[in-house]
Amino acid sequence: RETEERFRAVVESNMVGIGFWNLDGRITDANDTLLRMLGYAPEEVAAGRLRFPDITPPEHHPADARCLAEIAATGTCTPYEKEYVRRDGTRVPVVLGAAAMPNDRTRGPFFALDITERKRAERELAEAHEFLHSSIDALSSHIAVLDERGVVLAVNDAWRRFADQNNFTGHDYAVGANYLGACEPTDQACIDSGMVAGLRGVLAGTLDLFEHEYPCHSATEHRWFVMRATRFKSPGPVRVVVAHEDVTKRKLAEEALREADRKKDEFLAILAHELRNPLAPLRTGLELVRRGAGQAERAWLMMERQVNQLVRLVDDLLDVSRITQ
Repeated sequence: RETEERFRAVVESNMVGIGFWNLDGRITDANDTLLRMLGYAPEEVAAGRLRFPDITPPEHHPADARCLAEIAATGTCTPYEKEYVRRDGTRVPVVLGAAAMPNDRTRGPFFALDITERKRAERELAEAHEFLHSSIDALSSHIAVLDERGVVLAVNDAWRRFADQNNFTGHDYAVGANYLGACEPTDQACIDSGMVAGLRGVLAGTLDLFEHEYPCHSATEHRWFVMRATRFKSPGPVRVVVAHEDVTKRKLAEEALREADRKKDEFLAILAHELRNPLAPLRTGLELVRRGAGQAERAWLMMERQVNQLVRLVDDLLDVSRITQ
């Protein structure tokens, strides 16, 4: 009686769905938790209307068959995941474990743990991961996540494409490799000691952020990049995000602007010199006019030529002004 009372207390504890099965597929008894889980009444169980094949989706029938075969061979079944179909047609995911009675392997108890919340949490986590990876993959920057030793834990599509285009695949830039090893200064023009020191500082926690601009020219083009290493601020394992952004267009635009400024300055210097040239004849003409009327016509022609030259130079200045605005 004491054994039966202890067993009944376990069955009615309502911590897990508990029932009894027999070889013809009927559920012969069920506690309140299992009944609520499935949406059936005790009377339906007593009438023998609750059967495993009826409440199990077809795709889970093979797993149930394997469970019965394992019980027949060993007396117990390794817990496995499956779904039940509730009375209202909805499904409930469970972890199911079963066993046979000590002297009769045609019947026995089974235990069903509702894992709906766990499955929901798994879906939400998977969706969050998918959203995060999709967002990172959509970025044009080459991004990698490192652990505290500098080992690459994850990379985005832009990182992989850049590695493929530059024959880095399978070297020190893939997931599982140590990125610090790839960044050690060698004869590569892209690497310098400042980059390594800054990255080590972020990994060690002495820096929260390190930013470094560097040239990384290929055989066919000149390129510049900015590396930003940022340490995660959340608690937990050390994680550092390394992002390499291609700033070649910006650098080329800056160089083009500097070249334009240099040419403009050079032009203005030449123009200033050209403006000074007509001033001397103009002074001479003015002096001739001052000395007397006999020199006026000669002076007038001289000054007219110089004034026309000055007008042309002013027009050139206006053209330059419009170009540089």
